[in-house]
Amino acid sequence: MVNFQNNRKILYSKIPKDYKKLKNNVLSLEQFIAIWFKDENIFSEGKINLFKYLNDNVDKMFTKKDEVRVTLKNKRSFYRTFACDLEWAKKYDFCVGDGESNVNLDDNIKKSLMGNYVSDKKTDGEFKIFESTSYTNIDEPIQLGISSYNFSYVSGTLDNPRYEGQNLTFDISIDTSREDITSRIKSLVPNLDLSKFKSKITFGKDRKSFSYNFLDKIKGTATKTEEDSSNKSDSTSKTDTTNKTDTTNKSDDEKPYKPNQTTIYSTTTDYNKIDEPNLTIKNCNSFPFELGCKNSLIGDLNQKFFGNRRQDTYTKLLQNRLDNRAYFSIDNEEKMITKEIWDQIMRSSEKSKIVKETVKKVLKEHINKKK
Repeated sequence: MVNFQNNRKILYSKIPKDYKKLKNNVLSLEQFIAIWFKDENIFSEGKINLFKYLNDNVDKMFTKKDEVRVTLKNKRSFYRTFACDLEWAKKYDFCVGDGESNVNLDDNIKKSLMGNYVSDKKTDGEFKIFESTSYTNIDEPIQLGISSYNFSYVSGTLDNPRYEGQNLTFDISIDTSREDITSRIKSLVPNLDLSKFKSKITFGKDRKSFSYNFLDKIKGTATKTEEDSSNKSDSTSKTDTTNKTDTTNKSDDEKPYKPNQTTIYSTTTDYNKIDEPNLTIKNCNSFPFELGCKNSLIGDLNQKFFGNRRQDTYTKLLQNRLDNRAYFSIDNEEKMITKEIWDQIMRSSEKSKIVKETVKKVLKEHINKKK
């Protein structure tokens, strides 16, 4: 059982005095709880609320390894750590159940779920499940994120994993502090209370596809694509050497492999295609790059994150990926790609490459010595 009262005491003790003041007086524990835990409005929903206040000042209040930071990832964690015993909080979905149905997934299971998924509805397009763990908290377990090629508001982290029979279900925690996402959602579903409704995806028994329900408006099933080009190349070369003359009656599964494309049953998906109808593309010569800019430097980022240069274009998909990985600072409201951001990403790539080359060199020397 969660000891909410003790957790509130711990939270109070970890917040520096300067951040517990009201009219220059430091609040006592009782005063702190009476004010910030009064109702859902002051706790997490109002213009000024505790959840937002802590997140806005997280680096000033807590160390990078402080466990409190984990509870601030999303409102569900925040409620289930500090508030679900309070009467006003019990009505929220965050607090339904005792949490025993939740599971701690092994990192290998999470990695196996990553990849591109194509919807059975052409209008819904493709989805990407990726690692969204923050680079500033490298010791944390892997966190999964989801983004959509067609729907800009389908962007968030996958939380609250739970088994429903043999199926595996995740809630999608949408970042409600992002105005671009919340305004889009409100335009689609004006009266939807995001604190009470959770978008979710459910993986089937084989974990190769998931059903989805976004805002109770968009529902369907998405199937994972196969992107092992080496296998396809091998099978193609074998066909060429063993049966060069037999080119008739080829099935869809025997179509030759094409770069930047993945064949799914009889449907071919081109990952180099930019399918964002509201995106205005323009050539940009220098930093900073805004959404829609086209430049080879942007292609470098696309290549790193998606394995494809995606026409060297700054798309919403790339923006969501950078945003989920916390590359944009608070003062970068337009989410521009600055030289500092580009350098940070490419520098981390170069470090990884150097480590791999060093390991290869050491192994080679070790093998040569044995010979």
